[in-house]
Amino acid sequence: MQTTTKVTSPQSASLANGFYEISVGGVAKTVREVRFPTWTEYKGQDDLENPWIMGEKLNDTTWRIRIPFSKHNFETGNYFTDIYFYDKYNNSSAMNGLTVIVRGGTGGSNETDISGVSYDVYIYGLDPQAQKVQFPTWTANKDQDALEWIEGGKVADGVWKGTVVYSKHNSELGRYITHVYADGKYSGAWEFNVVDTIKYTYSNVAYLGSGFYDITVNGIPSSAFSNLD
Repeated sequence: MQTTTKVTSPQSASLANGFYEISVGGVAKTVREVRFPTWTEYKGQDDLENPWIMGEKLNDTTWRIRIPFSKHNFETGNYFTDIYFYDKYNNSSAMNGLTVIVRGGTGGSNETDISGVSYDVYIYGLDPQAQKVQFPTWTANKDQDALEWIEGGKVADGVWKGTVVYSKHNSELGRYITHVYADGKYSGAWEFNVVDTIKYTYSNVAYLGSGFYDITVNGIPSSAFSNLD
């Protein structure tokens, strides 16, 4: 049921990216669905999703699947995917043996706005048995004068989060540096830039007869409102 198929997939991926994608082109137009059963080498097929994941049809001959790490316990190591093609009569054919190497590491945005109040730094792929993870953070301005050892929170096995509150670093703009220690052992680092994108628009002159004047604020990130909940 395939014609001249071409599979596009990364050789490796980072848990910090949240997912990776596999696409297959050159699929026969008679194919009605493509499924991508995926599992990790760790503990065999305990994380195989059933029914098998159905691909998204991009056009007549191209299908794609996005594989989120959250559905595979944020595991590192080899991820395996087979590809199955089904026509309208449920006849099938398969392509086997696709492997992607997934690694851990730190992650987050490279830039954030000071109006967001705080920012989260993540580390992935730690030993699931880790008991204490810390995120010492400081700013490039005046080096470690505002060093804070932030206690991390466990998100899932092997995944921890540290929340950097800007006010604890004098609300400084510029580069922030975070190191990560798991049970006292250095495990990674992340750097991000804090900017101020808020712009105010208002008139320099107002008249009492108008009854009011307007001030407009632009550039407030949506994350600033989530902190009000």
